Amino acid sequence: MIKQIIVCVIFSVCGIVCFAQDKQVAMLETVKVTPDVPVIVQKMVRGELAKEISIAKGYTAFSRMDIDKIMEEYNFQNSGFVNESQRKKLGEMSGADYVCISKVTKEKNSYYVEAFLVHLESGRIENPVTAFVEGGMSVINNTCKNLAKELTKRNNAKTQTTKATTPTSQNSENNLNQNSSLYEFKINNVSYHIIRKDLDGNINWMRAKRFCRRLKAAGYEDWYLPSKSELKAIYENKEFLGGFKYEWYWSSTQYTSGSAWKINFENGEVQKHGMMGEYKVRCIREK
Repeated sequence: MIKQIIVCVIFSVCGIVCFAQDKQVAMLETVKVTPDVPVIVQKMVRGELAKEISIAKGYTAFSRMDIDKIMEEYNFQNSGFVNESQRKKLGEMSGADYVCISKVTKEKNSYYVEAFLVHLESGRIENPVTAFVEGGMSVINNTCKNLAKELTKRNNAKTQTTKATTPTSQNSENNLNQNSSLYEFKINNVSYHIIRKDLDGNINWMRAKRFCRRLKAAGYEDWYLPSKSELKAIYENKEFLGGFKYEWYWSSTQYTSGSAWKINFENGEVQKHGMMGEYKVRCIREK
């Protein structure tokens, strides 16, 4: 009996310690940037973000009516910019390390969703993420799941990088192995460099553009996602350039505010697709 009590106490203490180590995130009410955003969409964005953030390792998300009232007194939802003493007071009153601010803009049948974390102690705005959404409620749900994963993934990755003794140089959203060889090709007498390898895995259009923009490879930092015409020329020379999959690749050329063009490298088919679709990426630069 005594052993059972001791075991229970140990597990309870461990649970409290682990919970205390989690980043506490107060989920604020989603802001309607345009008045025609339905209430259900507001609630879905906040709810899905909260659910996914709570699932993420090292995070605990919570939302309560009194938190909303506290934050509204300081007009926190609209910007997140308050002075240091106010931020500390908000942290003490809410018990949060971070607050998650989310906003939704409606344009015809599309939505623009943005979210970011504010660190209450320092005032830093961390991990801003955005998405264009076209479609029904299920699309908004999936979009918010992806945004929440990106919010927490970046923060965790940042922490891991700080603890690492040796920085990695493998494929990531900030770097690529410096030993990756480049190919040179021309389009209308303009010379380009192209990375020999695809980015591992598939990603959505916004992350694809960001990946190429932040890429550092072979001593260059001016990489970008190819336009529709550039990607078409790459497809036509794919055998020479090498390393391509028989899959869809993103171009940087938009069709609407929420969709962009992609090309199938198996048959050259060109299609438009919503920006949250996940496809292959190959970055280029002008030589």
